[in-house]
Amino acid sequence: MQLPKTQYLTGQDELNKMLEDSTIALKGMEILTNPDQPESDMILVNYEERQEFIEECRYANVVLTAFTTAHACLHVYETLQP
Repeated sequence: MQLPKTQYLTGQDELNKMLEDSTIALKGMEILTNPDQPESDMILVNYEERQEFIEECRYANVVLTAFTTAHACLHVYETLQP
């Protein structure tokens, strides 16, 4: 499970590039307008990377991560005891 990412776009070419990108799934778009400065209008885009394009980290080790977390919890509990 991954969280959606947010990007602010200022140009039409950036939006077209994101719309044509097959590695991402667009979740939503919102136009941000500034009536005082129309040249500074932006588009807020929420997207997620498609699951088949997410690279697995070859340096991650689930066992080592679990051991480190458990050790840190024990250290915190030891510190908190009177």
